[in-house]
Amino acid sequence: MDFANVNLVDIEERDNKGVLFDESDDREFLYSIPADLIKENIKTQFSNPAVYRMDYLSSFFQSYEYSLECLESDDELDDLKAVRSEFVSFIEDLFNKKLDIGIPDFYEMGEDEQDEIILYLYRFFIINLLKNFTNFFKNYIKENLDDLVTSLPKRKDITTQAFKKEIDDNDIIIISNLSDIIKKALNTEMTVDEFFKLCSGDKGGTELMYIQSKFDDFTLNGNFIEKYKRMLKYQLILRIECDIRNEVLKKYR
Repeated sequence: MDFANVNLVDIEERDNKGVLFDESDDREFLYSIPADLIKENIKTQFSNPAVYRMDYLSSFFQSYEYSLECLESDDELDDLKAVRSEFVSFIEDLFNKKLDIGIPDFYEMGEDEQDEIILYLYRFFIINLLKNFTNFFKNYIKENLDDLVTSLPKRKDITTQAFKKEIDDNDIIIISNLSDIIKKALNTEMTVDEFFKLCSGDKGGTELMYIQSKFDDFTLNGNFIEKYKRMLKYQLILRIECDIRNEVLKKYR
């Protein structure tokens, strides 16, 4: 296999088949991908997490564990450990630079603890970004409903008029002002704890609970909120608006 030509499509096609690193693949493929390609894909993913939603970090750990089983010498083990160490340092630094999230005792942790904390960070902030912000806006509306319906205008556009006879006045105000509500929510100052509260869904999120606990015990620190909001691209906001609008309208079908 020509490793220089391995690309994102190759990996995603394997993953879509349910097997990213099959045991029939040669060991060199397993060993080469994490060191180069996965890091580049993760950097791209941080720039646009809503588009690139594949779990590259789990793929790295899968390949690392399989490569450990295939080692034939102590020298290979040392080389593989060095690859892993450099990779997790890269991820830790990426969260620090992109989201101002610090892990003060990261280099005093054992391998398992390091792997666990960066994997949960990655899954919560990157893989779950759409879910987090959808919950964020829904909960913001619920918590501020009275103020919103009082302060927002009662629009007389075509959409509003079409629903006027079928839908509750408060719901009409919400769906006709969703863009303004989302802007208002994004411009609202809040603490990290308040942000986590708004990200919670009807079903308990394992990643959210884990990250919340690590901020509570100061294993993690930093205020990521503004930088995290900037990861929310316009197209994703439109998608979330559509989801919220449809959820409101479902009540009347």
